[in-house]
Amino acid sequence: MRRLVSVVSFGCALTLMVVRPSAAAGPVPTYTKDVAPIMFAKCVMCHRPGEVAPMSLLTYGEVRPWTKAIAGKVSTREMPPWGADPRYGTFTNDRSLTASEIDTIVAWATGGAPKGSDADLPPAPSFASGWEHGEPDAVIEMLAPFHVPAEGELDNLSFYAPVPFKEDRFGRLVEFRPGNRSVVHHCNASVGDLPEGSTLNASGELILADGTRENGRPDQARQASAERAKFANLLDCVPGRSAFPVPSPEVGFRIPAGKYIRFGLHYQASGKPDTDRSKIGLWFTDRTAVQELHRLGIGQALKQAADQIGYFRVEGVSEIYDPASGRRWEAGWPPLPPFSENYTVLGVTPIVEPITLYGFTPHMHLRGKDMNWILTLPDGRTEMLMNVPKYDFSWQIYYELAQPRKIPAGSTIASVAHYNNTAKNKFNPAPDQPVQWSEQSWDEMYLPFILYTADSEALPTSPTSVTTRQKSKSIQR
Repeated sequence: MRRLVSVVSFGCALTLMVVRPSAAAGPVPTYTKDVAPIMFAKCVMCHRPGEVAPMSLLTYGEVRPWTKAIAGKVSTREMPPWGADPRYGTFTNDRSLTASEIDTIVAWATGGAPKGSDADLPPAPSFASGWEHGEPDAVIEMLAPFHVPAEGELDNLSFYAPVPFKEDRFGRLVEFRPGNRSVVHHCNASVGDLPEGSTLNASGELILADGTRENGRPDQARQASAERAKFANLLDCVPGRSAFPVPSPEVGFRIPAGKYIRFGLHYQASGKPDTDRSKIGLWFTDRTAVQELHRLGIGQALKQAADQIGYFRVEGVSEIYDPASGRRWEAGWPPLPPFSENYTVLGVTPIVEPITLYGFTPHMHLRGKDMNWILTLPDGRTEMLMNVPKYDFSWQIYYELAQPRKIPAGSTIASVAHYNNTAKNKFNPAPDQPVQWSEQSWDEMYLPFILYTADSEALPTSPTSVTTRQKSKSIQR
C-alpha cells in the first residue's frame, strides 16, 4: 500500500514547463524556403482536404490567410497537437515543434509572411487516396449502410461483421476508415465472439438471446453484453488517431478466424439525412512467427495473468474489478461531484511476467485533466514512463516509444488521472452536474492504455508474402 501512496504523490507533483520562444532576429524567413518544410513535416497530415483539420495548409495561398492564427497557436504550443511532457520518454511520432521551428514561423508571420522564390519550395508530400497508409491487404466493412437521421441525439451503436479468414491472421497495421466523416463523431473496432444465443440481422445488429436488439438498450446493458462476449479492442478512430502502426515485422494484432469485428460508432446528426458504412483496413505481416500485440488499460490484469482481478483507487477508495461480473470496471464507481477540480483515479497493473512496452494512449472525456504512467521496479525504484499534463479530448494521440521498453516480472505499472468538473475547465458543458461513468462524451471514462507484447509469446502464422496479399480485393459482406 505504501508503494501506491507514493505513486499518487509522484503523479500529483508534476507540472508542465511552458516554453514561449520569441521570434528570432535576422532576415525575415520566407514561406517557400523556411516555413513550407515545417508545414509539410508537421501540419499537412491533418491540414489537407478530407482530413480532420478545419482548413488545408498545403499551399502558400491556403496558409497566408491564417498567418496570425498559426503564429499564435504554435507559439503557445497548442499546434501541432502533442500532449507528452518532454521530460519523460522519447517518441517516434513526436509532432511537436522545436524552439527554432517556432521562432521561424513567428518571425515569418511578424515580418509580413513573404512567399519567397518558387525555386526554394520543396515538393509537397503525397498522400494515399482513401486510406491514410495506402491500399490495405484486406478490408472488412459494415454489413449494410446505417441511415443517420437529420436531427436528434443518437446513442452509441454497435454493428458486427464476420471475420472472413480461415486461419488467424496478424496485422502489422490496422486502420479505421469512417464511411462518412461528417456524421461519425468517434468510433472503434474490436474483435471477439457473439454472446451465446445471439444472432445478427441483415444490418449487422446484434439480436440477443431474448430477442431484443442490443442497439437501443441502456448503455450499461450494452456494455455488459459486450463484456461477456470478451471482445478485444483493436483501435479507436478519434481526433489525432485512426490507425495503430506496429513497431516491427515480428509483432502484430491478432485477427482470429471465425470471430466477429464489432464496429462501435457514435453518430452526430448533420442537419440532413445521411448514411455511413465504415470499414477497417488490414495490412498483414509476412513473417511466420509473430508476437501478438496486446492493448490493455492500466488497472486491468495482464491478459497472460492467471488472476484477472483489476485494481483501482477512486478518490482514495479501493475498487476491485472482477471480470466474472460481466461489467466495465467503472460500473459502480461514484460519479464526479459537481465543482470537483482534482478528482483522482489510480489504476495499477502487476507485471506477472516479462513484457515489452511499445506505447501509450490516454483516453478520458471532457473533464479529463491529466494522466501519467509510472513504473515501479521489483527493487522499489520508481520511474515516470509517460506524462500528459494537459489532456485534450480533441487530440487523443498514440505515443509510440522510440525504443520499446523491457519491463521485468515483479514490476507494476500504475496510472494516475485527474478530472476537472468545474467552470475552470473550458470544455465542461455542465460543471454544476454530477458526471457518470459511461460511453457518452458528456459522461466520463478512465482508460490509460498501453500496447505491449508478452516476451513468452511467439506464435506461428501462415506466411503472407507480397504475392499472396489481397492488395486489390476488399473483403465485404
